[in-house]
Amino acid sequence: MIGIIGANGDVGNLCYKLLSNYGIKNIKIGFRNNKPLNNSLRNSCYIDLLDKESCFKFVKNCDSIINCSYSDKKGIKNLLEAVEYYGGKLVDLTHYEDIELPEINKSLICHGVGVSPGLSEALPVIISQKFDYVTDLALYYVVCDKFSYSSAKSYLNYINGKNIYPMTEIKNRKLQVIDKQKIYPKFNMFAMNLNMISYMDFRTLQLSRKLGLKNASFSICMPEGETYRFLMSGKFRKAASENDIKKLIEASEKDTRNIDSNCCILLDIKGVLSNHILKKCMILKGDSSLEITSSVAVATAILLLNKNNTHGIFDMLSFGESNKILDIILSVNEHLYYEVIDDTSLSEIRVSEGEI
Repeated sequence: MIGIIGANGDVGNLCYKLLSNYGIKNIKIGFRNNKPLNNSLRNSCYIDLLDKESCFKFVKNCDSIINCSYSDKKGIKNLLEAVEYYGGKLVDLTHYEDIELPEINKSLICHGVGVSPGLSEALPVIISQKFDYVTDLALYYVVCDKFSYSSAKSYLNYINGKNIYPMTEIKNRKLQVIDKQKIYPKFNMFAMNLNMISYMDFRTLQLSRKLGLKNASFSICMPEGETYRFLMSGKFRKAASENDIKKLIEASEKDTRNIDSNCCILLDIKGVLSNHILKKCMILKGDSSLEITSSVAVATAILLLNKNNTHGIFDMLSFGESNKILDIILSVNEHLYYEVIDDTSLSEIRVSEGEI
């Protein structure tokens, strides 16, 4: 049985649909505020992550669990203790940072599962395997989408955290502030102009070291609009307030009235294979970040079902099963578009290519 915590939310609801369409029918639905729709057709159970007893009750009899619900440190600890007690498997969208975690000896936990963090660190590892070694990497997370409450809160806390370094990149193996005169590539595959916000954080630094990159850059790309202006204004508190969360949600809703939602991870990569310098680019596209996030969570949960001899806590970069997860993602959701193109950079792709 696969359990979904936060099933009434957008991500949890789509996880349920993807699992059902994939042929998995034995699903337990976790709800806190309201019972799910069509409750008579679903195996449902109350759970509040701040209520330890409800965590243990929900986790019991679940082979794998997807947590789509945002919680504080206490809630995460309660959930992990329950999963460890029953020797279960957990896929958590939350990335565990600055959290005192319980000792894990008989369960398997994969956290930070989603687009970013998640695929943004896993996909470069997958593509790097097509080279003997990689020298240069540029990743672009293109998004125009609505923020949910939990995603808005998580993102505001992230950009105000101590583990992010705005407007920086790896150049000649050193973390450096980006030159204000830097010219970013223009993507002909998009009809709209994109603003690029470059950054490095502890995950991308770890990835750069893992791959031995000489040059690396990571950018969030979004069209000019209310969301971009709000984020660039810096007019919000260091700890996300309810007012800030509301403003970000409203800004994203205004933008998506004028521009269709979309989400892409784009990658330019250069390296060496058999003493030849090669370049490749990669495109992964969905209709929304919600769609890709749900697909990643479901694929990871399915993969964990068959991992009976692995125990511990991992994020997507350290888990080491990126290729298998990608294969399952593309089988779980056939609407996603994925392609790796040889001897081409992203800026060389015409509008008709890549089906963007």
